[in-house]
Amino acid sequence: MRGHLKPVARILRASLSESPDRERLARLVAGGDMSALVEAARYHRVIGLVHRALRGVPGLDDNVRARLDRFHRQGLVAHLHVLATLRRVREALDPTGSPWLVVKGPALVELAYRQAGLRLYQDLDLIIPRPSFAGSLERLETSGFELVDRNWELIRRLMIGELVAAHESGIELDIHWDVRYDREIRRVVSISTDELATRSRAVTVNGIPIRTLDATDTLVFLAFHATKQGGDKLIWLKDLERTIANDPPSWPDVVERSRESGLALFVGAMLLRARRTAGAAVPEEVLTELLQNRAWRSALSALDRVFPPERSDGFGTPATLVVRSMRPGVKSTLATASSGLRHRARRLLATGTARRDENQDDPDDPASRAFPTGEPGSRERYLEEVMLEP
Repeated sequence: MRGHLKPVARILRASLSESPDRERLARLVAGGDMSALVEAARYHRVIGLVHRALRGVPGLDDNVRARLDRFHRQGLVAHLHVLATLRRVREALDPTGSPWLVVKGPALVELAYRQAGLRLYQDLDLIIPRPSFAGSLERLETSGFELVDRNWELIRRLMIGELVAAHESGIELDIHWDVRYDREIRRVVSISTDELATRSRAVTVNGIPIRTLDATDTLVFLAFHATKQGGDKLIWLKDLERTIANDPPSWPDVVERSRESGLALFVGAMLLRARRTAGAAVPEEVLTELLQNRAWRSALSALDRVFPPERSDGFGTPATLVVRSMRPGVKSTLATASSGLRHRARRLLATGTARRDENQDDPDDPASRAFPTGEPGSRERYLEEVMLEP
């Protein structure tokens, strides 16, 4: 991050606190260029937290404050739309009697943040075990949802563990039959969707009865999910901090399940980062158990000091590359990171940009999941292959 943006990064990090130091925030506002604040907060998905932290802080440019207000209002409206979508999903799926879970989104707002407006989001994540996945998808389509994913060649080649559908209201569903993104990660990480469903719990979100992951699986899932894109967005770290504070896991179970599934390094890296950046109350002995290689833990800490997540802006750093490349072992992680670095170099030469490509829904991009490909029957073959995946 360029020098004149450092005050912005400091404000973002300070906004993660449950008791922001508003005098310090006022000094940061007065001493720096705030023109990039809103876009940085949007990138890190912390508009709600920054909006709260800067409420009443003097000196902030009126236009910047107005933009914060506007995006915060839009986030609150999106929350209401997602709740309405959740009701539609429940009406479609509950009559089947098959299990389905809500993860992140409204479940996090209810259990971890305990109030709307801080953790903003715009979609709804579901987990549906494989035996009922195809039937549940059909019921959702009958209820007004339409598949966004159409690149069946890509989806089948990678055996992507989710499909995206959208309602006419604009809210998207990420419908997971497996929380591991693709076949490559399923080969090295062991997670049973059936076991997640068995351990799930009943909760009520804004008057809507649902099931979600138990507290331990929630923390492990949040950490694992964050590594997919490098674990640099501040909202992912705040999710971990708030979950630990308000929906605490069983720490022995966190260690045991992480080890059994091959996720010890994934979870350890994110908990280490969340403790340093967001003040997450992670016991030292848990980090010691998850990150038993002291040299590796020291390397992760050093990368986060040199490339702190609050300065991340989408172009990637060695810290995000290593976390994005995480595998069950240190050697395999380094090998994946090396391969990823070569891929980024080729992409830079081909496109002229080093920015990470996180857009998966451009129907005009052949690399997008929304780009229509595949022969007739490709969808049906994919759904059949879902049941054959290990």
